[in-house]
This record gives sequence, structure tokens and C-alpha cells, in this order.
Amino acid sequence: MIRRIVLSATLACILLSGASTGYATDLKNSFSFKMSVVNNGKEHEWEYNSPVDYEYENGDRVIKDQRALKEIENLYQRLNINEMTKVEEVVSILQRDGFNQLERVEIRWINSEGRLFTWNWVDNGR
Repeated sequence: MIRRIVLSATLACILLSGASTGYATDLKNSFSFKMSVVNNGKEHEWEYNSPVDYEYENGDRVIKDQRALKEIENLYQRLNINEMTKVEEVVSILQRDGFNQLERVEIRWINSEGRLFTWNWVDNGR
């Protein structure tokens, strides 16, 4: 009986500590997320500043309504942005999503604790 209690308590501690390590699956738990991508000479930008400022730019087209928020949330979840994110994984996901001629990727994310994380990638083969 005591063994079960100890195991249950240990499991609960592990699960709860995982929640505070900065893994952010929900955009609304972030203060800010900004990502810029240049693909085949065309710039795309997703920007979210909690709680109500969001914008999606696709070349010359700028969207600032709920469609932009949905686009940003979908991207954020696909990329699984967190403290352990690797830019190479982001590039791979973007390429699978159709960005086949990536030239540059820049990400700035401020987590729920106010810590800034940045990722930069440039295709040196161009």
C-alpha cells in the first residue's frame, strides 16, 4: 500500500514538473510568438502578442482577424514550440508543409514566464 502511494506521488511530481519546464502546446500560454520565413523569395510572417494582437502576412497580403489567429495557432501547434525546440526540426516541418525553397527562418518566442527564446536558420547553399 505504501509503495503504491509513493509511486503515485512520484508520478504526480514528474507530471507536474513537466508542466513547468516551458513546454507550451497552447499559444495562449505565451506572451509573444513571431516567426518570419522567406521561401522562394516570398516572405511570410506570423505574429502573436498576448492576448488580442495577432497578424499573418503572406507576401503583400496582411490578415488581422480570426483567420490570422487560427493560422498562427495551427502553425504554433504543428511546430510544437517549447524551450527544447530545435530549428532543424522546424525547418523539416516547414518543408513537409510545402515550404520547399526555404531561404531563412527566424523565430522569437516569449514563454509564459517571460523568457525569450530565439531560433535562426539561413540556407547557406543559396
